[in-house]
This record gives sequence, C-alpha cells and structure tokens, in this order.
Amino acid sequence: MLEVTNYKPINKGALVGTFAVRIPSWNFFINDISLFQKEGRRWLSMPSRSYEKDGQTKYFSYCGLVNKESHERFQDAALKALDRWFIEKAKEAEAKGELKSEMTNGQGQEPIINSNDDVPF
Repeated sequence: MLEVTNYKPINKGALVGTFAVRIPSWNFFINDISLFQKEGRRWLSMPSRSYEKDGQTKYFSYCGLVNKESHERFQDAALKALDRWFIEKAKEAEAKGELKSEMTNGQGQEPIINSNDDVPF
C-alpha cells in the first residue's frame, strides 16, 4: 500500500501541491511528486527539473514508469493514498477546530474514495 507524506500546498495555477509517496513493503520512497488539478481532472507529475531549449521551458523527469498502463496504475494508487491522507488530516484538524482548505481535495470537500479499495500498484 502507498502512503503519502510531506504534503505541501502550493495552489499556483493548476499546481495544487507537492508530496512524497512511501511504499513500506519495498522500503522505497519518491519525494517531490506534483499534484495538478484543472477542470475537475487530477494528475501527477514525477520529480523533474526544468531547462531551457530553443527559448522554451522543458522538463526532464528524474524517474518514471516505462509504459502508460503502469503510470496510470501508479497514479491511481497515489491519488487514492493522497485522498486518504487528506481525509485523515481534515478529520484531525476538525477535531481540533482547525480545518484548513489545503487539507481537503483542493475544492473544499472531502475526496470520494472507497475504503475497501485495494491499491492496485
């Protein structure tokens, strides 16, 4: 199962925030994954650096998955883990009377997840 750590809200354009993912069974982590949201669609970008080429900003990914199917499975699993993290943090803050907008799915509401969903990654 994937776990989310180190979430940092950014809210700049489509970029909602960054976070890290841990896969405890593999003793593995990925830092600095970017969460984007636009027009009701969410997606992730793996850690990367920007560079200039021919006057345009381009991006070089430090890591990734080798095919679209694997990427989509990882993205789905990471988004479910992120939803669980948002819900957990929102419940903790609500119990303390400190609910903040960055502890929701970016639109001020709890994400919809099925607690019986298994991470398919």
